[in-house]
Amino acid sequence: YRQTNDAYVRYGYYGNPNTKGDPNNAQSLVQNQDYADIDMQLMAGRAITGTISLPGNTTLPANGLPVTLGALAEPNSLYHTTVTIPAGSQSAGYTVRVAEDMGEVALGYWLPDNAPVGIRGYYRLAAAPDYVTGRYNLADKETVGNDVVGKDFTLATGNTVGGTINLPEAISRAVPIVVSLAADPAVPESRYWHTAVVVPGNSASTAYSRQIILDSPATMKFANNAEQAWVPQGFYL
Repeated sequence: YRQTNDAYVRYGYYGNPNTKGDPNNAQSLVQNQDYADIDMQLMAGRAITGTISLPGNTTLPANGLPVTLGALAEPNSLYHTTVTIPAGSQSAGYTVRVAEDMGEVALGYWLPDNAPVGIRGYYRLAAAPDYVTGRYNLADKETVGNDVVGKDFTLATGNTVGGTINLPEAISRAVPIVVSLAADPAVPESRYWHTAVVVPGNSASTAYSRQIILDSPATMKFANNAEQAWVPQGFYL
């Protein structure tokens, strides 16, 4: 199941006898067979709660800053919620609910590409005073057997990474070209950040600028999946 009420775990899978949070614990259905008793129950799970704060002197737009927080069993796992830090405020409380069979999870956050602070980070107690690292593999892992309180951290200011995406030989296309950019550390499974940059139709280039948390060396990578006449990916040298 998938649902959007923050009082319950957002995702669940059929298991016998109980609904499961980890898809690896789900019960498979045999193909070409009817089933009449696939009963599922929304899970209250365990709550991870805390406060997410802005670094000092951060100015927000009039509609505030939406922050998506997730409890991750891997870099791209499931459990998340979104809260908004209102304009004129410096913080907002959050609750993320996690199924009890998920084992260890890390707490991470994602921001819109145009955010004035680092757009992706993970909770790490050793990274005082903000308690944020840019790398998933450095994040603290929490075994959620009970509710977890006091996971307070501050969005890191980050570093500005920007430049220009140019099409080969300044050849423009009538339709927009979407280019995926990523800053990857040397360590696998520890991606910092990725974003999409759009080269407008009938244009040969576009500028971009993002705030990311660079707390160790990384390589800049691009991926182009739309234009088969060009190399599908490459790295900044």
